Amino acid sequence: MSIPAKRNFTLRWMIALVAVSAAVCWYVNPSRTRHLAEQYEVKAYRFSLYENLNRDGIAQSRTASGATTCRKRAKYFAAMRAKYERASHYPWLPIAPDPPVPE
Repeated sequence: MSIPAKRNFTLRWMIALVAVSAAVCWYVNPSRTRHLAEQYEVKAYRFSLYENLNRDGIAQSRTASGATTCRKRAKYFAAMRAKYERASHYPWLPIAPDPPVPE
């Protein structure tokens, strides 16, 4: 019974390993960040629509409490829109969870 030969871990092997892992990271990571950026752009667009609807609701509200609610929601949606617009430009950075919508 023979003992299998032990392969030396040389500098050449380390360079090859780094080159292969760099190629994999180069291929995988940009596609992921592009996908995240697109998702964040869609969310920012949706929040801008909600913001505009609530800004219109302020003028159309018949009660002071309704206008206050619309104002709070418009402010919330503006903050969420800004958050996701920034996230779409920097998709590799983590983002905090969304706070609940004000009532």
